[in-house]
Amino acid sequence: MLWSPTLSTAVAYQRSVDGNLGTSLGSVRIDLYSKYLNWLAGGAFGKGSPAVLNLTTGLFQPGHTLREEFLGISKSVGHGDLSLVADYVDLGGSKKATLTLSYIVDLRPPGQAK
Repeated sequence: MLWSPTLSTAVAYQRSVDGNLGTSLGSVRIDLYSKYLNWLAGGAFGKGSPAVLNLTTGLFQPGHTLREEFLGISKSVGHGDLSLVADYVDLGGSKKATLTLSYIVDLRPPGQAK
């Protein structure tokens, strides 16, 4: 939903309907736009990995829960956009934190609208 020229939100729900995945995830994202910096924040939560059946032992291992959180900023610099995003993911106890710095170059000729 674009609430104003400076604020947008997105809410989503994903669910697998076939196979053994059993994925069921909800997510939310908020973007704030300003003249100098743009901010983004959000996260996801739900069942994010498939259930596993060990055919030898007959033991059933249910899928793991996913939790993700992210926060970032971006700024137009030169002929592109510079972004810095911190991301934290926890999938069934396996945790990972990532910090990503990226620069996306706009290859259109100067003067063309984005």
